[in-house]
Amino acid sequence: MGLRDELQADLAQAFNTDLADAVLAFTGEYMGPGVVDPVTEETTAQPITYTGRGVLSRYEDGRIDNVNILVGDLRLTALANEVTDTPDVGHKITA
Repeated sequence: MGLRDELQADLAQAFNTDLADAVLAFTGEYMGPGVVDPVTEETTAQPITYTGRGVLSRYEDGRIDNVNILVGDLRLTALANEVTDTPDVGHKITA
């Protein structure tokens, strides 16, 4: 077992025990590839969803720039090996 596997196992254990009250299951969604008809403004893109577990927390005041990070935005810390896709900017995350 390598260092990465050990760390992931330790974090998963912490998510199950010490952090269990703060850990939330979440679902992410974004639109997949597709073609947009400019006349009807309809798209063939289908939503792609993924799931995982993580901890939501507020950003520090100094990091809020009202451009990239807005007041009220939350930071998601997720266990990467439990997320079925990669969360990214613009994805809708529901916890």
